Formats: sequence, structure tokens, C-alpha cells
Amino acid sequence: MKWRTLEFNGLIVKYCGAVSAAETMKFTLKNNAVGPEIIAVELSKIQSHYAVIAQTENAIYAAVDHVRSTPIFWKNSKHSHPPVVGHDARKLETKNSKRSYDEEALREVAMAGYVTGSNTLVSSISQLEAGEVRFWCRNTSEIKSAFSYRHWPTEIIENCTKAQHERLGQVIDSAIVRTMNFAGSRPIIVPLSGGLDSRFVLTKLVEHGYGPLQAISYGPKNNPDAEIARLVSKRLRIPWTYLKTPINNYRALLGSELLNRYWEYSDGLSTVPNHQDLIPLITMAKAGDLPENSIIVNGQTGDFLTGGHIPAALACRPTINSDLLIQEIIGKHYGLWKNLMVPENLSYAHDRIRSHLALPEPSTDLSSRTAVALFELWEHKERQAKYVVNGQRIYEFLGLEWGLPLWDREFVEFWRDTTITDKFKQSLYKSWLLHWDYRGVFTEISNKVTAWPTTTSSIIAAMAISLRLVAGRTQRDRIFRYLNYYDRFGDHYKVFGFRTFAQYAQVLRNPTSLYVKAWLQSHGFDIASFAH
Repeated sequence: MKWRTLEFNGLIVKYCGAVSAAETMKFTLKNNAVGPEIIAVELSKIQSHYAVIAQTENAIYAAVDHVRSTPIFWKNSKHSHPPVVGHDARKLETKNSKRSYDEEALREVAMAGYVTGSNTLVSSISQLEAGEVRFWCRNTSEIKSAFSYRHWPTEIIENCTKAQHERLGQVIDSAIVRTMNFAGSRPIIVPLSGGLDSRFVLTKLVEHGYGPLQAISYGPKNNPDAEIARLVSKRLRIPWTYLKTPINNYRALLGSELLNRYWEYSDGLSTVPNHQDLIPLITMAKAGDLPENSIIVNGQTGDFLTGGHIPAALACRPTINSDLLIQEIIGKHYGLWKNLMVPENLSYAHDRIRSHLALPEPSTDLSSRTAVALFELWEHKERQAKYVVNGQRIYEFLGLEWGLPLWDREFVEFWRDTTITDKFKQSLYKSWLLHWDYRGVFTEISNKVTAWPTTTSSIIAAMAISLRLVAGRTQRDRIFRYLNYYDRFGDHYKVFGFRTFAQYAQVLRNPTSLYVKAWLQSHGFDIASFAH
């Protein structure tokens, strides 16, 4: 998103995204005594995405939306008050000064890929959390913070399928209309996978009659995602492009000036950059296939919001011990490297989670509803708001604007307040899609995405059965870990080459593990040092 400026009687408001956020800030700050609580209430009425920084004669205010779609940072200094506030963490650093890294933040990044809470990798630099409004008084040391959004259920929506379907349909249409209004008549490009979310977004745009639409897919040759996306686009009569990127382009990425520039632009000194469609879009741009003024609209992050991440261990029991909740969070978020799951690191992660979620010590029993809400709160404010949404930096790096209809606030709040029954295994979401089923794209086209093409998967399945009988499950699994180099994420593994992949195949979780290793190395740290 582009940053813009509004000025009014000495008030300077810098913002990106929804201009209504800047207007809200300007209106509420006519009275210089306004606190962050009042601003938070007003900002909570905005459904779209924004970040805003305002300066008055007496104070500095900063706010980010409900998912921190554009981050804001500030530098703490004992020599100056209020702090320096901006959207680029690196520009807050003092020139020629040695960077002071936070050792605990480095450990957390090595395990999870991002720093939790308001911390960053650098001791003196902090960040606003999702939905936060922060205030610094110029004349005193007063600092206040409030939240325009918290991912915590406020009212339980009744489990009535018909009513839920109707309400969900209304919320979805509102989010899509807001996305279309933002786009105007500019071309929308939808990165289309084989799953539900991007298919859902594209299909809704077609149903609403949006004009210039294009779908793109990428990945290894003949990958299942691309084949399903081709069928969906054909059914919807939307132009579809498969971006075949030469493997040399991937292999040339690591250590390149391009990657270094992207990392510096996107990491905010707090999260490993998201690399999902970086190379495919660069390839498309170089070929001149990105229409001028294009807007990227993707399907982030329907799987999480609609309940796809809720563990059965939390959803299927009446009471949950808080230690079990913490174990589930660690297993989901802190397992990028198996060899880092040592007692010292696990103890650190345990204490970090307990502190952030204000869980009592010793452990206590929680209701299933509370445990699931805490699990989703962590996922929302940490992984989703720090790493997943950071994928939008790819588009900005390439000079493109973006839309996130499934992160529309009304859509987010609907799912936040939905019952576990309706969310677990995405029950309500999937039933709604099957009921709506525009042009048959959800009943007549599969959404089952396999690691390899169908024929290859059948051969590998037969090999797996034979290997288990001959060598046992453990040895079979070890052998099959090496095959991941050729699966649907193979292009990202190829950035590092087979030798590096094979060296770490038994201890890494996915390509993000290797990106974290390389990114930390660029900061001068060896990930192996955290394994002891």
C-alpha cells in the first residue's frame, strides 16, 4: 500500500490503505487531549485495511488494523521522547551504530519464523500488535495503548444452519463488494491454487460481475494445484496463466542482490519474509504480463478463520488443561526445526506462550471454548499477523497494490464469534460452499490437492506400502523425506539445491525452515547454535 499524507491545522496524518482511517484520526484529534481508547473505538468501525501515524503539537499516535496488514514500528531511546515512529524498521536504526540483537527473539525466530508480542530482533525497536493504537505524549513520559480489535469471541452466534448460511452469505458479499470498490475498474489478478479459498474469492468476483479478471498459478510442472486451478478458470471462463519459471531462476535467488533487497524491504526485523509467489510474479513482470495498475487479490487466510487450524485435542473434550493448550501451540508454531525441540527451547516457548496469554501458573483446566479461543488468538496475532499477511510485501515490492477480502474485518468477526461446532474441520464454511456451488466449481471440481501429480501419487503410495512391509515405518518415513524435494513445494527447495535439502531433510518441516536458516545467517547467526 502507498503511504499518503493529510494535513489539517498543524495536524499531520500519514496513512496507507483506507483513507477513512486517516479521516477518523484527523476528526478525533481535533481535541489534542484525545486518548487512544477513543480512537480505538472509532477505528473499530472500519472494515478495510489501514495503518496510520499522526503527529500533533503534543503527541504522536499510531494505529494498525485488525490484522496488522501494514506494520508500524517505533524505536525506544533513553535519550529521546517521544520515540521515532515509522513503517520501516531499518530506517529507525541509527546510522553506523552496531545493531543490538535480542537473543531470545533470535531463538524464537529460529523455532517459529517470527518474533511474538511487540518485540523485534533488535532490542531497541518494537512493533505495534494487530489492532493496536498507541499514544506517546511529547511533554511527559506518558505512553498509552488500546486495541481497536482483539481476536476474542464477543458473542456466540447460535448454531442454526439456515440462519448461519444467510448471515455468512451477506458478510461474504459485503467483503467482496468492498474489494471491488477499492479496485475500481483496475485489473484484478488472483493467484489460484487447488484449494478452497482462492477458488472462492475468484468465483465470487465472477458472480458479482467484476470486469478485468485473471487467474495465475505456478509451481512444479504438472503439479495438482495448477491442474485444478486450470479447470476452475475454464469453468468460470476466466483467463488463466500457468507461470512456468525456469529452475535456474530459483537457484539464482539465494544470495542475490534481488533477494537481499526484498528481505530488507519486507522483514521488519521481526519475521522471515514470505516467499510464496515472489519468483513467479517477478517472472511475470519481466515478461510484461502484469497489466498496468494490477491489483493482487488472494485467498488469505480462509483456512484459519473458518476453523481449519483447530486441533481435535482442543475441540473434542469438555475441559482442556492449560499445559495441553500450550503443547498444541508449540507443536503448531515452534516446530520449524525438529533439532531445536530441545528442553531449553521448549521451556522458553512454554513460558513465552503462558506469559502472552496470561495463563496462570500452575496449570489449570479451561473450557473447550476458552482453549480454542486462546489457540486462535495466538494464531491470529502472531503467525497470521506477523508471517502470513507479510506475504503482501511481495506485491508492494513489485509496485502492486493488493486486496484481502477474507481478511475483511466483518468476515473475520463473523468467524471469531462462531461456535466450535460450526468451525471445527471448517464444517459451516464447507457446507456453505457446497450449498452455494456457483457453476458447480465446488462439487464438480475436486479440491483434493496431493503432494505429487495423480499418477505419481499412486506409484508413491504403492512404494510406501512395500517399504513399510520391508523396512518398517520409521525407515520408510526417513526415505520418503527425500522425495519432498520433488513435491508441490519443490521449487522452493530448489532455491537451496538438493545437497542442502538432503543435509537437513530429516529435521526441517518445510521450505520456510530453510528460508529461516538463510535469513538468520544473513544477520550473522547460525541456526545450529540454538540446538543446544
